[in-house]
This record gives sequence, structure tokens and C-alpha cells, in this order.
Amino acid sequence: MSAKKQTIVPVKTLEGRDKKGERVIHIAGVPVEVSAAEAKALIDKKLAVAASDVALAAPVAEPDPTFASIDQVYAAVGQVGEEDFTVDGRPTVEALEKLTGLEVSAKRRDAAWEKYVADQKAASKQS
Repeated sequence: MSAKKQTIVPVKTLEGRDKKGERVIHIAGVPVEVSAAEAKALIDKKLAVAASDVALAAPVAEPDPTFASIDQVYAAVGQVGEEDFTVDGRPTVEALEKLTGLEVSAKRRDAAWEKYVADQKAASKQS
């Protein structure tokens, strides 16, 4: 009869040796299947949580309505005036914020800009 297994998620990276002396590493945040006894011991020591509890422990965060989504930024990119581009050719965050009426992060601007440029290239190839 095989030992009962349980899936856990370590809360920090765990290193050690198994019963055969082989080195074992469990990466923090990455689910791993271990024996039920080992799972219980790690959970009791607060070194891991049961995988079934992870969804309950980390609720999905709602998007902040004051920040523009990548799609909202993408929609505004085509409306940016020629004077509102940076030296390296990207639209300024400030111009995008004026057009969307929302806060725009540089990361979202860059992601929307990359998508916009790729879509423009694809459209020009089809023409």
C-alpha cells in the first residue's frame, strides 16, 4: 500500500534531505506533493499551507478603478499628438493620463505601446 500524499505550498524555500539521503528543495509558493505525514509536520510548523487553503488565503484583488488598464491606454495611444512623445518615440504618460482621465503607469504605457506598434506593423503588412 502506498503512502497517502498531500499537496502543499511552502511559505518559504525549504531545503533538506529525504529518507534516501537525496537533496530536496521545495520552492516558496510552488505547490509540491509530499507524504501526508510530512505535509502535516510542515503545516504544523507554519512552513507550508495546504494547497486547498491557498485560494482561500489569497483573495483575488480587484483592479484599482483609478488606474487605466492596458486596453484603455491602448485605445488612447492613437489619439496622442505628435508633441506628446518621448525622445525614444513612446507617448508620454502625462498625455495618456489626459486622454484616459485615469492614472497611467509607465509599465502599462509600455505594454500598450508595444501592442499598438505590433498591431500597426501587422496592419501595414496586410495592406
